[in-house]
Amino acid sequence: MYDLIRNFRTRFTFDPGVEDDAVWSADGSRIIYSSDKKRDGDIYQKAVSGAGAEELLVESPQLKRPRDVSPDGRFLLYYSENPGTRSDVWVVPLVGEKKAIPLLQSEYDEYDPQFSPDGKWISYVSNESGGREVYVRPFTTSGTDVPREGKWQISTGGVLDAPITTPRWRADGRELYYVSADHKVMSVELRTSGTTFEVGAVKELFQLRSKIPTYIVAASADGQRFLLSCLQDQSFTPLTLVLNWDDELKKK
Repeated sequence: MYDLIRNFRTRFTFDPGVEDDAVWSADGSRIIYSSDKKRDGDIYQKAVSGAGAEELLVESPQLKRPRDVSPDGRFLLYYSENPGTRSDVWVVPLVGEKKAIPLLQSEYDEYDPQFSPDGKWISYVSNESGGREVYVRPFTTSGTDVPREGKWQISTGGVLDAPITTPRWRADGRELYYVSADHKVMSVELRTSGTTFEVGAVKELFQLRSKIPTYIVAASADGQRFLLSCLQDQSFTPLTLVLNWDDELKKK
């Protein structure tokens, strides 16, 4: 964890294995993350203060990646790899009985889910159309029933193949952002009222300068600034390999 005020960083976990994909709880008191201490991708939560032991939330043989906590702090969205159904979106309650429930489970990949700011909708990425596209579905307050009939395709032309493709919502829920397959940060206007959902204009915000995989880590509340992550664009000096150089020396 990095303290921006004191310009100071502290280590949060101390196990020898890999621990990553960290997300904050809604109230900022806990961090939820995946760990391979027992098996690859089990999901834990731990108090930010460091007090007490971590709590195991989800344990299964499949690889799991936490992605988002609902605004009311009641649910965690994550996706899991399954040999039979590929990537599936799951939800686990963070209060009461913490039993994981599959939300999106099909023959296609569904992954990188994100709650809308009001918690009534979830965005995610799926390849059900043949390419990676962003979709939105309703999310019920019970967390146990996502209607199959409610689904809207948000992106056009595909999303960029990157380590994380999670779409990001504007704080008021009126825009959704993603990185397109041709390396552009796109904005989609959304209109919601109760159970009504409408997709508005799609527009390009800016072209990314780099052609390497890039994803949106976060968007500011007003949608005017973006925190992006990209792989390092490295340039290497060509290596020349000379064969039979000893014979050339003998000739001289």
